[in-house]
Amino acid sequence: MKNLFILLFLTAGLGAWSQVAINADGSLPNSSAMLDVKSTSRGLLLPRMTAAQRDAIVSPATGLLIFCTDNGFYYSNNGTPATPDWVIVNSQWQSDANGIYYSGGRVGIGTAPTIYNLEVQGSYPFQRIKATYGWAGIAIDKAAATDNGYLVHQQGGIDLWAEGTVGDNNFCIRNWGLASDAMNVNWANNKVIFSGKVGVKTDPAYDLHINSSDYTAGHITTPYNGCTAFEVIATSTSAGTWALYSYASAAGYAAYFSGNVYCSGTYLPSDEKLKDNIQPMKNSLDKIMQLDVMTYNYKTSGFPELNLPSDRQNGFTAQNLESVFPELVKLNPAKKEQPVDFKAVNYTGLIPVLTKAVQEQQAMIENLENLNAELVKRIEKLESR
Repeated sequence: MKNLFILLFLTAGLGAWSQVAINADGSLPNSSAMLDVKSTSRGLLLPRMTAAQRDAIVSPATGLLIFCTDNGFYYSNNGTPATPDWVIVNSQWQSDANGIYYSGGRVGIGTAPTIYNLEVQGSYPFQRIKATYGWAGIAIDKAAATDNGYLVHQQGGIDLWAEGTVGDNNFCIRNWGLASDAMNVNWANNKVIFSGKVGVKTDPAYDLHINSSDYTAGHITTPYNGCTAFEVIATSTSAGTWALYSYASAAGYAAYFSGNVYCSGTYLPSDEKLKDNIQPMKNSLDKIMQLDVMTYNYKTSGFPELNLPSDRQNGFTAQNLESVFPELVKLNPAKKEQPVDFKAVNYTGLIPVLTKAVQEQQAMIENLENLNAELVKRIEKLESR
């Protein structure tokens, strides 16, 4: 009889209010709620299931609520019974002291996200991207192979623009305001193209400007037979065009070649206005006679780094030439590429000496010819008596 009374009491409440209140103090339900559950020591336990079990619910009603045991979030069907769309009810991320936000599928770090899927704001937005395995980086994918992927730096306009396409495998950095590519990398053709000046350790004043603090500023190597490792072409037709300019201090060399050098023509500075203390050369023939002209072979196996010729040679020893013409001999100190020091000879500097020696010899010949002619006249005069 007691149970029947309680049942009648509850049913009468439903019919009168069309609302249900479940509590221990007998209070009425809130006027805005169909079901009002109140407790200070108990909670409401919704159906608990895995994501697979949730997805297996047949025709779930819109707004159906469950608790997913896989990740500990409440899910509600935001779709229709025919097309369910289970969304997380509670926020995945909460704003904290570091300013991390999640809202509507967008993420904000240091700021609430606006229209971008990921928005970062702060004094040091991206300080490091680090991977503990494999490679680290940012992958930018596109909807289609012909679309571009972009990295953009924007400050009052687009200053830096990077794009790449699968079709030609290009990557370029662009000044969008000038509508020109500062650098273009074509992976398919192994090309790197710069539209302006390039500087290495310096602000460039030339198309390529290197200010190196290393022992060797540049190194070019090619493995092909019959190839050209370095080519310089000056196309101007006016006078004063230089295809290659090289400078070194008086103690060094403007160019150093370890091997034969071919040149179809050469000129050396000899203008009188460039010279001082001009004196006539004397006794060249006597000095030439002090030189020992030799034939010899180089010790190619002892000094392979010098790339010395292997065939028979004609010339002087530097020590002998230095004893007569010290100004034509120079000590070549040891270096990284050349680990031995040796004396080098300026054979071109001997040309004026040989020229003067020929002139002196010619003067001697002419004197002898004049003397011989005088002697012939005397003999003829004696014979005619």
